[in-house]
This record gives sequence, C-alpha cells and structure tokens, in this order.
Amino acid sequence: MIGRDLKDLHVEAVTGDIGDDERKEKIGELSTSLRRVLVATDCLSEGIDLQEHFDAVVHYDLPWNPNRLEQREGRVDRFGQPKREVRTVLLYGTNNQVDQVVLDVLIRKATTIRKSLGIAVPVPVDPEQVMETVVDNVLLARVPCERQLELALSTPDISRLHAAWDEAAEREKRERGFFAQRGIKPDEVAQEIEATDSVLGDPDTVRCFVADALQRFGGRLAPRREEGVFDLVPGDMRGRLVPSLGKEFPARVAFTTVHDLVPVLGRTHTAVATLCEAVLGQAYGTAPDPLFARTGAMRTDSVRFRTALVLLRLRYTLEEEVEEFAEEVVLAAFERREGRLHWLEPLETAGREIAAAARPVSNVSSEEKAEQIGWALQFLTSTPEWYAPIVALRVGALRAAHERLRKLTKAPRLRISPHEPPDILGCFVLLPSGAQQ
Repeated sequence: MIGRDLKDLHVEAVTGDIGDDERKEKIGELSTSLRRVLVATDCLSEGIDLQEHFDAVVHYDLPWNPNRLEQREGRVDRFGQPKREVRTVLLYGTNNQVDQVVLDVLIRKATTIRKSLGIAVPVPVDPEQVMETVVDNVLLARVPCERQLELALSTPDISRLHAAWDEAAEREKRERGFFAQRGIKPDEVAQEIEATDSVLGDPDTVRCFVADALQRFGGRLAPRREEGVFDLVPGDMRGRLVPSLGKEFPARVAFTTVHDLVPVLGRTHTAVATLCEAVLGQAYGTAPDPLFARTGAMRTDSVRFRTALVLLRLRYTLEEEVEEFAEEVVLAAFERREGRLHWLEPLETAGREIAAAARPVSNVSSEEKAEQIGWALQFLTSTPEWYAPIVALRVGALRAAHERLRKLTKAPRLRISPHEPPDILGCFVLLPSGAQQ
C-alpha cells in the first residue's frame, strides 16, 4: 500500500522466511533507488547494517522488550551514518491499554536509564515474566479504563520489576561506568582517535587511496565545482561498486560531510572496502604484471641514502582470562650505516612519511629493481633479530593502550606474547637521485 499511494517510491519487504543472501540482494537493489522504504521484521534487528542507505526508523509495533527498539535503531544509527540526524518514530495506540502500560512501564524506564548511564540496560527478567506482568496489570484488573494506567504503574509486580531493573542498572554503573558519557575525558578520547587515525588514515588519506586505486583500474576521482564533492568514475570496478554507489556514474561522493544528498566515503564505507579487497586481490594474485606490486624500486629526491621500506605483519597472543590472537601491519624504513642495519626513527611513522613524500625522478630497469630488492631482503634477514626494535616498540605501545582501558575497568593485566619473526609482506627500495647510495 505504501508504494501504491506514494509515487516514485521503491518499497521492499524482508522477513525471516527468506535467507540472508536474498535479504542482502533485496537491500542492495533498494539502495540504488532515490526514494526508498524497507519494511522488515525483527530479522534485521541484528547482523545487517543499514546506515549507508537509510536515515530513519519507524517502529510500526510496540515490542514488550525495549531492547528490540535499541537493536532496530542500531542498524541505522551507527558509525558510518552520513546524515547528521537519524529520526525514529514509535507508533502506538492511544486507546490501547497494553500499549500504554508497555510504553510507560518499559519503554520510558529504559529511556531514563539510557540517558542516565549512557548505555542500555536490558530488562533483568525473563520475557515471559514481562508478558505476564503486563497481562496481569491490564487484563486482570477490575477497574474502569480511565483508571487502568494509574493502577498498572503501582502494582507489586511492576514495583518488583522496576526494583530489579534499578539494581541491574546500578550494577552496570559500578562495573562498566567508564561507558557513561559523563565519565569520558576529552583528552583521553583525542589521544585514542589520533592513534587510530595514524594507523587507519584520516579523510585525506582515504581520498588519496580511492583516487590512486581507481586510476589503476581505469577510473578516476575528479573534483567538482561544489567544494568537497567529487565525481567518481569506476572504470573496471563498475560492477563491484554498483551495490554500494548505485548504477548511475559518475557518482557524486565526498570524504567529509557536505550535505545529506552526497554519500561520505569513510574508511568503513562499503565502496572503500570493495576497493581494498580488489587491491589486495591484485597484490597477492599470480598475474605476471600486477597492478599493485608487493616489491619495487624507485629513484627519488626524497632520500639522501638508499632506503628500504618493509611492510611487516606482526602477530601476538593476548592472554587475560582467555587466550586470543591479534595481528597488525607496520611500515618501517631502514638504511645501511657503517655496515649495520639502522632503523629510521620514529619507528612507527618514519616509513609512512617517507613513502608519502617519495616521487620518481627517473626510470629504474627491471634488472636493477630485482638487484635492489634482493639486496634489501638479504641484508635485512641476515641481521640477527632484525625485528627486535620494531616488536619491542609495538608490544610496549599495545600494552600501554590496553592498560589505559584496564585502569578504568580494573581488569587484570593483559599479557602480550609476540610471534617472531614478523612476516615480510612487501619491500620497496628508494634510491637517491644523486651519487650517494
């Protein structure tokens, strides 16, 4: 009926009767339409993120478990949502006594706790018990309708439910109070964001990656007159980018919020993830002349001495109450000084800074490239424990980051055991344009 009454509106419905793949396919088709409405049951309350294509949630029923509302809204109101505001609408019957009790006894209680703590606290009783409490207070009370709500809010069952809920909220506050908004320290948050951006990249880094990757695939990213907006031409990536950007190309995109009609390509956007997968596929493929090579050599003015950049994968075992596995990638730079391996400092940033500044000034033959790459790898791996400074630095940084969090949570100290040596994923040699080598 929605699609029939409103023109140019694309409506799709998904339920638990269809599989995950068909749900994703329907949502992908719907996302290409300018005006769209997705009608769904609670089968979409978890598992599928909708923030890139939807900016409002209408609850057309009133669930007896308030956590359902949180789960539904969380599919849209989450990290990566390009809109400044996400709207939610809750439909209920003003003349329906069940809806009135659920709204006042459950929903508003849940909202009050969330505003107080900054997090949601689930109803601390069995769903069947909640249902029985509501039914008993509405259907079994022998009073006129106009007095029903007042009675429902003061019965022993409701009082016990609220008391248990308050106790759960207080326990959550004690154990996990660091999540509360008033407990957040801006300087600590800024420190963690800066550390994350240095690894994952800020909007400018994402833009440069998208532009460079598209160029290799025969596409381009061209600025428009509209400040901050770009035309994205997909080239050979057209088919793979249609699900995330639609069928109309060039696609208008931005890397910071401009206005609601232009999607923001952040580092978690599906289009950026698709490009990352394509780049990795090329780099680790078996093509004789890949678009993205894992080794190379360049003559440049950005270095004074022969400098090697190595992309390292570091792996760790993390032990607290259980044993877990983690890994990360580090780009480091080294030179040969007085016959010895010398890592350039700061160890964590020197490699990225040199790579960002390097520009070729002349050609390097295939034979010389192979010779220089062989030199770098042989020199590196023949040095005893060549990886020790990098591993020690990263273990210390990881331990410090975890301890900052564990200081707030009073959790036991985390034990970090590195797997040595790291994996060498890539090697690039930068040759000075002058005589110094």
